[in-house]
Amino acid sequence: MSAFALDFAARQKLGGANMTFGTVSQLPIPSPSELNKVPEWSNRSLGHWANDQSRRITRQARSRRLLRAELDAAFFHLYGIERDDVDYIMDTFPIVKRKDEAQHGEYRTKRLILEAYDAMAEAEATGIPYRSSTGIDDAQLEATT
Repeated sequence: MSAFALDFAARQKLGGANMTFGTVSQLPIPSPSELNKVPEWSNRSLGHWANDQSRRITRQARSRRLLRAELDAAFFHLYGIERDDVDYIMDTFPIVKRKDEAQHGEYRTKRLILEAYDAMAEAEATGIPYRSSTGIDDAQLEATT
């Protein structure tokens, strides 16, 4: 629910500062059947993959930013958003951009999301499942549980 893609869609629906149940029902929130599908860049269902990523985020502070970027990239893929559109959408978050540039000298969040997006697209094209760039594998995740 905190993915940039969903946030962007919500901002397109809102006419003011209040979000009604009617607006929420119109948001592109993945259904259970969509989460059970195996994306072309993975060998596991999106739901299982996203759940593992979420667990990694809570346990791996050193790579949290990368893990969040991978989740955002996955949801951009799920929604069928093309790379150029991802680039544009990320530019519609000026506060994130300003804070990144002040802290890191670049719009790091956007760069990380686009890098993960590109890696997932390459995994789709080659048929080789996407592997996290964090170097944290499932065995390491289980060891921290």
